Parts: sequence; structure tokens; C-alpha cells
Amino acid sequence: MSTMGEIIKILRKQAELTQEELAEKVGVTAQAISKWENNIGMPDISQVVPLVSVFGVSTDVLFGLNPNGIEDAIENTKKITELPETTNDKSIALWEELLKSYPRNNTIRFELAQAYSCRKKKEDYIAAIGLLEKILDECTDSQLRWKSIDNLCFCYSRIGDINNAARAANLLPPIHISSIAELANIDGYEKRNEVNQELLSYCIEEAVWCLIRQSYSTDENAVFAYRTATKLLDLLYYNNSKERSCYVYVWIRTLLCKKLAKIQDYESMYSEMEKWLDEIIFKYSLPLGDFQYKNNIFLNLTKYTHDAETAKEHGLETLIYHLNQKDFDSIRGEERFKVFIERAKERYNKEVIGK
Repeated sequence: MSTMGEIIKILRKQAELTQEELAEKVGVTAQAISKWENNIGMPDISQVVPLVSVFGVSTDVLFGLNPNGIEDAIENTKKITELPETTNDKSIALWEELLKSYPRNNTIRFELAQAYSCRKKKEDYIAAIGLLEKILDECTDSQLRWKSIDNLCFCYSRIGDINNAARAANLLPPIHISSIAELANIDGYEKRNEVNQELLSYCIEEAVWCLIRQSYSTDENAVFAYRTATKLLDLLYYNNSKERSCYVYVWIRTLLCKKLAKIQDYESMYSEMEKWLDEIIFKYSLPLGDFQYKNNIFLNLTKYTHDAETAKEHGLETLIYHLNQKDFDSIRGEERFKVFIERAKERYNKEVIGK
């Protein structure tokens, strides 16, 4: 069984703190920390609470009664929350309960913030922001900080706080200092081809997102950009392995069809609508929780996966919703448009709902 001194040393290193930094947080000298870790002395009872608070563990962990308790609790909670049948509300409840036991643990804070943001409500984004800001205030783990900053930018942008979203984005490192970018430059590195493929994938995906997000002076320019974005994705997924990016295809087809309708290029629009329907059917035919979309070479932060709250009917409902928008008002009464909608319902019910 490990001594308290050994446990303090392990926890300090896990928190990426020096003896001097831990001493400052607890209110003792660095020499005192050194003595504890070398089993020359022990913390006073008054220092136990500050220690567990800094490490984000229970007193049981510090006294060696349950040294792996927090890791086991986090791992078990992750397993439950990753089950397809676990709803966002259930995930939030589980992480909130665990945070009560370990109120200063930054991994739990991050997981709870993730769960909040998945519910996509303004109050939940604000709750997530509070947790993520606390992580940045207290956490020294660089990987967890990067993930927190990335999510912080996302949450601020979702509530319309552009200044804070930009502040968070500027805290992230530029691409040229990433491990992938550096490994790709090493001659003779055994996995150089693999990392170059990953770097290429990142660059193409980022180019696609830039094309989608860009504002265009004319609708014709937008059509050209969206078609270019589709061609870039086609180059990246030349082997038709589109599971991890299918929702990006759906989004591009949605934008493209609306713009084609607006400039009255109806032949092209109907052609793209068929592809739009194909992409939606492909996306919603995938098993629940069966794939991820990754779009960050630092940490693979952006995760897209079906969950139990996304019913199969959602894909068809989304398609019909967009077709009912004003973009298609000029052709809504045409027979060809009506026929497409009926055929879309028939195909979707057969190929998605019927499975």
C-alpha cells in the first residue's frame, strides 16, 4: 500500500505541478512538500482539505483507502454515457453527481461541460462555459486545456458572444507547432506517410469549412464555392468511406440546393436534390453511435455521432423542413417538386425507417 507521501507525489505529477506550485496552493513551503513526498513528515490535518481540493480527489484517495477511486469512477461513468440508449439528460445527471464527490476534478468538469453543450440550449452553453473557464483557471494539463479552449470557443459562439469566442480561439496554438505537422517534416520517420495523410485530411476539411462559412457577394459565387467544397470532400473520401463526414455532405447539399433555387437554376437544383436525399438516407441509415467525425489534428475534438435522442424520422423531417422554406416558394406548386417530396418520403420510409 502506498504511503501518503507517495500518493501526494503521484497526484502532484498527475496535476503537472512542481513542488513549489503545490506549496503555494496549499500554503506551505516547498521544503514541506519535499519532506511529505520523501516520507520524512506528514501534512497537518488542516492541510488535508486544501490538498484534496487542489488535486480534485476525495480524502479516501489521499489516505490510500481508494487510490484508483476517481479514475474508476470517471471510466465507469464514461462507459454509461457512451451507450446509445443514454440520453443527454441522463449523462448530465451522472456527471453532476460525480462532480459532487470530486468538486475540483477538471476531467469531470470537462465531461459535464461536453454533456451540457450537447443539449444545445442557451442556458446549457452558459453552464458549460462556467465549467470550462474554471478548468482554464486551475488546470495545468496542456491537453485538457486545449480541449477546453476549443469547446469554450464553440459555446461562446453558440450564444453569440463573439468577443469571448475570438479570445478563446486565439489561445489555441497555430497549426505549424502541432505534433502532426512536425512529424510530417521528419525524413525517415516510419509513420511519415500516415501523418501526412492526416495533415492533408485536416487541411482539406478546414478548407471545406471555410467555404461553407464564408459570406459571398453573389448567389452564383456561393454556388461555385459549395460545389468546390463538395469536390474537395470527394477527393478526400475517394474510396466512398464517408461515414465520418456524411453530415458535412448533407449540410453542403442543403446550402447548394437553396442557392440553386434562388438563382432559378432548376435543372441543377433537382439534380442536387437527388444527391441531397441520398446523403440524408446514408446518414440516417448508420447505426447509433457507430462513427465519429474528427476535424482537429491536435486532439480530434469535434465528435459527431448518432445518439438515442435522434430518431430515425429526424432526417426526413429535416429535409421537409428545409423544402418548406421560402427559398423554394417559386416552385413549390410545380408537379415535379411535389413528386420529389413524395418519392423522398417513400424512399426514406423504405430505406431508413423500414430497416
